[in-house]
Amino acid sequence: MLIPYFVVMIILAFYGIHRYQLVWLYFKNKKNAAKWNEPPMRFAEGQLPFVTIQLPIFNEQFVIDRLIDAVCKLELIHETGFEIQVLDDSTDETIGVAQEIVERYARGFAGIAPQPIVYLHRSNGMAIRRERSIRARCARGEFVAIFDADLCRRRSG
Repeated sequence: MLIPYFVVMIILAFYGIHRYQLVWLYFKNKKNAAKWNEPPMRFAEGQLPFVTIQLPIFNEQFVIDRLIDAVCKLELIHETGFEIQVLDDSTDETIGVAQEIVERYARGFAGIAPQPIVYLHRSNGMAIRRERSIRARCARGEFVAIFDADLCRRRSG
């Protein structure tokens, strides 16, 4: 009858030792913890990287205007070189609507300066696994930001 008791005691002893080891490792490596209030990378004032912003859409004719407007009004991207690519796989009226909106933002209008924006329609139904390689070939920037159609810019203040 004592054998199961000792087996349980040994298991609990190993569990306790493991807990003490985790606490010891936590305090030992606490100084190496990531600092979340600091950005992972800093750039000199004139050396900000070129950024490609890709907006993949599929039959999003009612939100495309809001999406492009939100991206064009991001303050950070105007401090660096950037390009905006609208990647459209649509099969409905979104094609015409998106082309018209992209042309309007590329020309500029009241309150919005001309934007470096291009429209790319992909009609051959690319597979999702090939999608990333296609996006990488289209992008010219050092960094690529991909925003979905539900992007909504928050007002500051």
